[in-house]
Amino acid sequence: MSSGLVHEIDAMVTVKGRQKRVTFAHKLFMDYLAACYICRPTQNINKSLKQAFPTWDDVAKYQEIVRACCGLMKGREEVIMQILNVLKTELKQDSYTYYHTMSSLQNECGLQTTYFVRYPSCGYPLSQILNTAKLVVIEDLTGEEDDDALPCNADIVINVGGLCEEKVTSPENSRVMRTLQRHRDNVISIHLRSGSHDVMEQMSSLLASSVESLIISYCYLAPEVVNSLSQMSKLAYLEIYASQPRFVQNTLALHGDLLVAAINAWKGHSRLQVLYLRDNHLPVSVCRPLLVAIAVNCPCLQELDMKCNTLSGCLAGFLQNPPSALRKLGLHMTDLHTDDMESLAAAFKARKLLHLEALDIMGNSLSGGAMIVLLTGMTAAVTAGKLQNLKVLHLTKTKLSEAALTPLLHALLNAMGDRKLKLCLGFWYQ
Repeated sequence: MSSGLVHEIDAMVTVKGRQKRVTFAHKLFMDYLAACYICRPTQNINKSLKQAFPTWDDVAKYQEIVRACCGLMKGREEVIMQILNVLKTELKQDSYTYYHTMSSLQNECGLQTTYFVRYPSCGYPLSQILNTAKLVVIEDLTGEEDDDALPCNADIVINVGGLCEEKVTSPENSRVMRTLQRHRDNVISIHLRSGSHDVMEQMSSLLASSVESLIISYCYLAPEVVNSLSQMSKLAYLEIYASQPRFVQNTLALHGDLLVAAINAWKGHSRLQVLYLRDNHLPVSVCRPLLVAIAVNCPCLQELDMKCNTLSGCLAGFLQNPPSALRKLGLHMTDLHTDDMESLAAAFKARKLLHLEALDIMGNSLSGGAMIVLLTGMTAAVTAGKLQNLKVLHLTKTKLSEAALTPLLHALLNAMGDRKLKLCLGFWYQ
């Protein structure tokens, strides 16, 4: 026991003149013991997994433990499938991490190769693998397709980039598109990169109500794509990144009214948990009604990132009744002003951001007075127990002197007590 193999020793030793903490001799041994505990015979494996990995972030963070669990269950196919199904329910937010984790689990745990299949690298016609596999990842629209009308028994993840009209409309690829369109209700996740206007019109036919994760980066946003959002009732993760290709007019700003209408069409019943609209350079005229629509119609929202959009004076409408589960709020380089800081301080005071864990306001040209308003409001909220979960705070540089800023930061840190706070001011961390 004292060796540290099965019990962590809380001690410091000097190695080459530097202090280091003594820990497990090998982390994989620790992971193995954790897996043994989760998979112990007396425990319901389904319940145990949900307790050990309550969110997909936990699954991604502790992949070695997940693999060890599957290894302990090797030869018990039904239990391994149960493990994968439990993990699958937590997805839908990061399809890239998800299906690569599935692939590694499949390879290490002896699962049948028909569980997880990549197309077209598998070398089989698409209709055939959709009929036999459980999870199919489409990584290119090229490949052999026989147009067989076989039923689809798989969940489909589409992750393709470099989309051009030729790739989508060529005779051999149009057969792949027809097959995907025929089984559009099985598509659970889509990630599209670098798509032209005509291509995005074609791809919009795959945006069905079954989609739970949608990422669009460096693409022209055709109106059909934006309108399709209104029908995506299961959507949990939405990221539209840099819809303003170089030297091209901002396509998301052009269709901002359509985006607001699509979100309003959810009528408060959206399952959306993560919304990233970074680097779209949306003007105030779009952001003001957009933030109000998000606040009203996305009650389950946990993460919102509006980096590099213009939000001057827009926060008041959003913070009147923000999503109660909001944990992360990204306002990096959003041209915030003093009234926005007053809106944030008032929201803290009114317990409207009770679960907030991370706030980023870096890159904004705020006055010293605006920073004083924010920090005094946050300190008062922490002291009153109205901001108990704050862990990360990224502040912007201001003209406020160090002599004036230091007491404000110390007051906030003192109010935090024993809780840790990652505090960033410009490029300075504490």
